[in-house]
Formats: sequence, structure tokens, C-alpha cells
Amino acid sequence: GGRSGSPAPSPRRMATMALQTSILPDMDQKLTLVDPSIFRNTEYFFAVSVDQLPAEVGSTGDFQILRGTAMNGVALRGSVTAAPPERKRVFTLSLPGARGHLASCCPTPGNWFEPSTELQLLNKDNVVWGTLAPKGGDRYCVFRGPEMVLTLDGDQDQGRLIVMLGGEPVAHAAKGQVNEQLEIGVKPHMDPVLMLLCILSVVIFNPEDAPSLPG
Repeated sequence: GGRSGSPAPSPRRMATMALQTSILPDMDQKLTLVDPSIFRNTEYFFAVSVDQLPAEVGSTGDFQILRGTAMNGVALRGSVTAAPPERKRVFTLSLPGARGHLASCCPTPGNWFEPSTELQLLNKDNVVWGTLAPKGGDRYCVFRGPEMVLTLDGDQDQGRLIVMLGGEPVAHAAKGQVNEQLEIGVKPHMDPVLMLLCILSVVIFNPEDAPSLPG
């Protein structure tokens, strides 16, 4: 399958497309993780060097999320640290030069051994915003409480991940043509930090379904 066979517009195109689904204010609030004013008037096209991502079990490190098609400047900083005593990994996103972080993700307590079966998404105050859980076959669901709000469809062979709101693709991560970059495009109405947190958490933690017990 060539690149033309993608089930969603390219990340670069995705960042310029209008949202088709009409989101009611109630749902809008459910899909907001950070203050929307942070990224106003920014093109939601990002790139991360795949080599920099601490995607192995137990690996830690910092990486930059570059902004825009010209890659001119750092939009966000990502960091993966291991917290004692369990060496539980925590992934945070923050603004360059700012104190504190915008959002973070870590395995749900009790799931510390990786690959984790569920991840917690936390806001800047370290309050649980939602959870991300694998549903088998490179598919993941994001929940707020019991309600599923987003799904992620992956294709490991093609190296891509698409975030879906209902039946509409709203963010797309795919390997770029140059030097192993992961390009991420987000539709302008969506919360880009939430999209980046979900996509990069899947790459970093690679959560997996719990093996089903033989009945």
C-alpha cells in the first residue's frame, strides 16, 4: 500500500482542514485539556524526531515538538522521567521556558509494569482528566469517566496513528519523508495538547490489552 492509500488526509493537510462534526458546547468542554488561548492563531502542524522519543520500556529523556511546516521553533517540550521507587514512567508536555507542565500521562496506578493496560491523562494540576485504553489490534479509546470521547486507529506497518471523533479523523500522525520525523497534524478546532498527549502516549508507552484469561 502506498502513501496514497491513507485512510485520512496527510498530517500537513489535516492542520488546514475545518472540522466537519458539529460539536456541542458540552462535548467541546469534554474535549478540552488546556486553556485554548495558549495556541490561538497557530497552525496545528507539529513534528518530532523519532530518534528522540523514549519509546522503549523503561527509557527516559527529553524531546522537542517543533512547530509548523517551516519547523521554525519549538512548540512544546516533552519529557519522560522515571519516578522512584517503582521507576514508574511519567510523560509530560510543557511550554518551552515555562515552569510546570501543561499535561501529563502515566500508567494507571496498579498498572505500572509496562506494557500497561491503561494510561491516565492528567491536567496541569495533576488531576486525572481521562484514561486511554488499548482495544486490541492497534486501536485505542480515550474515556472521560465512563464515556468514550475519542478513538485512535493505528497502523504499525505504515507507522501512523489517526485520532477519530465519531467517524471523523481529527488528528493524524505519520512518518514524514525526511530524516525519520513523526509529523502530526491536528484540525484547528481540536485541543492540540490533548491530541499530542494521546498520540505520543501511545508511541511512548505502547499500551497493550491484558491477555484474556483462558475460560
